[in-house]
Amino acid sequence: MPFIPAVSLRDVTGVALTFQADGTWVADYCRVHRRKALVTVTQQGEGLYTGAAMQQALGPEPAAVAMALAGRGVLLRTLPLVSEGQPAAYAEALAAALPGVNLADFYIQYQPTSVGVQAALIRKTVVDELLTELQAVGLWVVTLSLGAASVAALLPYLPASMKQQPLRAGNFLLYPATDGAQFSRIDYQPSTTPADQVTYPVGNEQLSAAQLLPYSAALSALVGPVGGTEQGSAVPRADELAREWGYRRWFQRLRLAVPVAILVLLLGNFLASQQLTTERGHLTARLGNNRQLLEHVQELRQATALKHAFLTTSGWAQPSWNALCADRLAASLPAGLDLLSLEINPPQDPAVAAGKPAAFRHDVVIVRGQCHDAQRFNAWLQVISKLPWVQAVRDQNFTYDYAGGVGVFTFTLVVKPTILLRS
Repeated sequence: MPFIPAVSLRDVTGVALTFQADGTWVADYCRVHRRKALVTVTQQGEGLYTGAAMQQALGPEPAAVAMALAGRGVLLRTLPLVSEGQPAAYAEALAAALPGVNLADFYIQYQPTSVGVQAALIRKTVVDELLTELQAVGLWVVTLSLGAASVAALLPYLPASMKQQPLRAGNFLLYPATDGAQFSRIDYQPSTTPADQVTYPVGNEQLSAAQLLPYSAALSALVGPVGGTEQGSAVPRADELAREWGYRRWFQRLRLAVPVAILVLLLGNFLASQQLTTERGHLTARLGNNRQLLEHVQELRQATALKHAFLTTSGWAQPSWNALCADRLAASLPAGLDLLSLEINPPQDPAVAAGKPAAFRHDVVIVRGQCHDAQRFNAWLQVISKLPWVQAVRDQNFTYDYAGGVGVFTFTLVVKPTILLRS
């Protein structure tokens, strides 16, 4: 399980397709899944001979396919070491190694090694027919490499012990260089030993020699392009298929997203409708309670208005003269003075002949009380005399009992009833 940098692909199926002498081909595949920086093998298989069989093995919606081509029709040539990254120099060396061959008829991929450059060629017509066949069954090739060039993607993740001996990948035998950063030689050598009997540890995975080539092809699609190529890509049509696969995947997601969005919208509308219905029920119940309260308040207002009208017309709402006068005098009374009696509205003439109606004075109040301090009594009289509703203080009489220490006072207030009732 090697750790890789973040890339856009998450599921890639590596396919190692080998052309046989009878014109057919056989394919081994290995599907890998990336989660963050961890790559794991999720499916693998061997011995697929048709595109339909490959599509059936990978499922109705296969992941992106990273393909490595080998076998008959794939020409491998080892070129002398030239300036790395110079396609023109590579092309000149390859034209010298294949005199009389029109290189324009081939897709070419170059793989630098520690001692030279390995060139892999395949006719464009062979690749175009293969890609058309695979596309017809729904397989979308997003990267395509020739020979064992993609195995170089495994070098950073192999243990040091594996870099000290030849590495078997299908029908290829690769010799790591002494620095372990690239291969010194790549030979096409079909093995007499079954490829599934030779295994290699790659991270936490144990891969057979037959799975090493499709696994490396898938891994190279995740980590990026491997080795030098002529004009960027060995097979330009693979780039077009990669874009087409991206569009197809986007439309597949959109096809699923639209009904999900509609379902979410309908669910949201249903929940909102349920919430509105519940809220409407609460508001209806609250409206009924408020109507009852309003009717009760209106009844109380009518009863209060009737009581107020009765008190106003009967005069009961007016303040009582006697109570008002007594309250005002008591409010002005200081501590130490006690009122004994108040004679409000006294008769005008105490000696009234029998049979004659008695007359009363409405502006006179006779006050009687007692105190222990004459000075407090005098101070109270001064306060009373300044009240706006008191016209005069008359007939003051104060008798002090030295034995008991209590003084008895009497005085007459001439008041202004109209001002008192207004105040």
